[in-house]
Formats: sequence, C-alpha cells, structure tokens
Amino acid sequence: MVAQQWLTMRPAHAMRSSAVWIALNEFPRDHLLLIDQWTTHYASKGLTFAGEPVSRAVWGFWSLSFEVAIFFMARRFSLLETGALAWGAGYVVMWLVVGNLGMLPMSILHYAIPWSLLKAFGAVWIVEKRVKVVVLNVGGMVMNRSLPEADQLNYLPRVTQPTLMLNGKHDMFFPVETAQKPMFDLLGTPTERKRLIVYDVGHLVPRLEMVKETLAWYDTYLGKVK
Repeated sequence: MVAQQWLTMRPAHAMRSSAVWIALNEFPRDHLLLIDQWTTHYASKGLTFAGEPVSRAVWGFWSLSFEVAIFFMARRFSLLETGALAWGAGYVVMWLVVGNLGMLPMSILHYAIPWSLLKAFGAVWIVEKRVKVVVLNVGGMVMNRSLPEADQLNYLPRVTQPTLMLNGKHDMFFPVETAQKPMFDLLGTPTERKRLIVYDVGHLVPRLEMVKETLAWYDTYLGKVK
C-alpha cells in the first residue's frame, strides 16, 4: 500500500501537501521569529506591517502559486536542479525586487537564506516522483475484490512511469487475457514508454531473461552504470 502511494500520489494532493509545507514555514518565521525586524523596518518607512488575516491570505496564495511552479519543474528536472531553480526564482529574485524597493530588512537574511533553502528543497521532495522506472515481474490484475483505497483500478491509471511487464503465457494465476493485458492497458504510462513481454512459460519468468530485460530497461530510462 505504501509503495502504491509513492508510485501514484495524486498531483493535486502532492501540490496541496507541498503548499502547506511552505505556508507552515513562512508564517511562523515572519510572525514569530522575525516579527520585530519586520515591524521596526516598516515603521521606519512610515508603514504598518500586514496583520495576520492579510498576511495569511497573501502567504497562502504565494505558497500555492509557488508550489504549482515547483510541481511542473519537478517533472522536467532533477531534485537538485528543481530545488535550485525554485530557490533562485522564488526567493533570491523576490529578495532583489523587495530589497530594491527598500522593503526588505537586511537583518533577516541570515535567518531567511537557510530557512528558504529548507522550504524550497522540502517542497520539491514532497512532489518529486520517488519511483523513476517500474519493472513488474509477473504482474496482473488480482481476482479478489479490494477496498477502494487498495484497488488496482484506482491506482493503475495514475502510474505514469516507464513500465516493463514480464509474464508467462501459460500463467494460471495471472491469465494473459483476463489479468496481464487488462493491467497493462490500464497503466497511465504513455504507450511508447510501456512494454509487455510474454514468455512461453507458466507463472515464473525465466531468471536470465528477467535479469537481461530488467537491466536493459533500467539502462534505457536511468542511464547505463559507469
């Protein structure tokens, strides 16, 4: 069940979780740890630092918008690259703009820099797909009824990673037409990134073939080991 959740976390759930992580970091920092620096700096400009209702609304919108951007970046770049891009675009650029407007108390930066790095990389870690590639050795639809939260019908369409299935033609537990092919067809992985190999055997796939095809699949999508 845990493996299924890591493999198929819904995008909306991932983004909400990550946005909550960002918001929970932003608000305590600015309204508990650094509130004196903010209020003093704003007072020196003849302004009043935003109260909790306004600040919560602003940071809520900011957190959600920032997380949507992170989610889509994480689909294209590695965790390190996405974290660096998110931190640079989301915080460094913001500090430069706010600093040029004279609205940033520079005394907070020695707190803000490490804290923002933690927020950015933590948010990326939440939405990043943990599983990059999938090999299913003897995969197939189960015949017994399952609870909705564990039913393959609810999970398979959300599996989008490159997937290799290795099966036997004469498998009595996972028949080709009623278990193997339905599972393969239900996978959300694009057609060109999934493959089903059926051997002329029973339930167990020949070990040497399994190793050969698995390593070749990993080489294709993870890169060859140097």
